[in-house]
This record gives sequence, C-alpha cells and structure tokens, in this order.
Amino acid sequence: MRLSGIFAVLLGLARLDLGAAKLARTLKPSSCNLPSAFDEASVNSQFRGSLAAWDSNPISDASGEIGKNSGNCILLPNPAQGLPARYFCSLILELDAGGTVMLQGFEASSPGVEATLGITGGTGCYEGVTGSYQVSANDAFDVFSYTLN
Repeated sequence: MRLSGIFAVLLGLARLDLGAAKLARTLKPSSCNLPSAFDEASVNSQFRGSLAAWDSNPISDASGEIGKNSGNCILLPNPAQGLPARYFCSLILELDAGGTVMLQGFEASSPGVEATLGITGGTGCYEGVTGSYQVSANDAFDVFSYTLN
C-alpha cells in the first residue's frame, strides 16, 4: 500500500471515531425522556398588573410529582377588533430526571383555549431537546395542562 493510501485509511478511521464520539454525546439515558403530559398547579404565582411570575410551581404526571416550573408571562393587549389579549411566556421546567427544559411562546388569556409553546433548549440530560407542548388552563386558571406534540 502506498503511503498516501495509509494516510487516507487513517484519516477515514479518525473521521469515523470523531463521528462515533459526537453520536455518543447526543444520546441521552432513557430516564431523560420528556414527559408526554403533565399538570402544573399554580400555587406560587404572583400577578402584578400585566405581569405574572412564579417560582417552583409543582408539576406532576400520573406517577406523581416530576419537578418544578418557574417562569413569567407578560399580558399583551391585542389591538385588533374582536381578538382577546394573550400572554407572551417564558418557562423553565426543572425535571427530577436531571435537567431543565425551557419553553417559550404565546398563551391564551382565557381558560379552555389551547396554545403551543416551543421547546427552546435544555440542560443536563435534556441538552439539545426540541419540540413543543400544547398547553391549556382549567376554568379557575390555577391548573395548566401540558401535552408533548
């Protein structure tokens, strides 16, 4: 084998090794699966004018508490005729599995209306996560239900 052929083989093996290392970094343990559905009890929320802020609201699924939710929403008046105001929200889900998931988007300002929040990032075992959650509030606006899209 010529010297250039050996370098080509070595270079190919190095690329294969780097590709495998990159793949290994993106794989997450099965315990880091995003919850497919959960509820948030709005027990730590404060409303000040057009700002709603909360810290450590418990979130739970069918198995029990799975973490906490912190964030804020700003009420945006809608100047268009006949359309209700809506909230622009940023949320951080602190999940017991070992990381956080950040959500952002518009939420309805009235109960029973579904909205979609995009997953904007994650930390820990959720690093690199993507997707979105459907969210809606109950009639009392004190329990929010999230469903993974």
